[in-house]
Amino acid sequence: MLNSETSQRELTVCTLCDQQFTDPRVLPCLHTFCLQCLSKRHASFSETPSSCVACGGKYSGLPSELPSNGFTLKLIQMNRIADVASSQQTPCSVCQQDDDSPGASSDPSSTVMATHYCVNCAESLCGRSEPDPRLYCMQSGNLIWLGKSQGKLGKVRESQ
Repeated sequence: MLNSETSQRELTVCTLCDQQFTDPRVLPCLHTFCLQCLSKRHASFSETPSSCVACGGKYSGLPSELPSNGFTLKLIQMNRIADVASSQQTPCSVCQQDDDSPGASSDPSSTVMATHYCVNCAESLCGRSEPDPRLYCMQSGNLIWLGKSQGKLGKVRESQ
């Protein structure tokens, strides 16, 4: 049973690369690995059918044909939101991109802090960056208000 944030985060780490999952794929035995890790392993071994690293369970087909692990993707998304919400100083992703452009001020005190977080594109946004046509979330996304002063999260807009 999961009873801590650490345990939840462990569910989002691939045991082959020891990194947060990228494109997690679930095997028939229900173990999950990154598509890239499975593809590398598949290319290294010519055995057919392939076997799970964790339990030895057999599966056939290419790693790219395995289903994506939607549960793990949601956990990763929840961890991102929790990280942003718990941070006292989350810079606006859009303004930060603008600040990285040539000729922009390098003064750290001019950094604009985020007030919202987009669930769809995993971007932290300030009030000035709304609506920004470069971001998908401005057209049809889910924005979460980061109520840092009250320590609350609140959904402010959801797509239809």
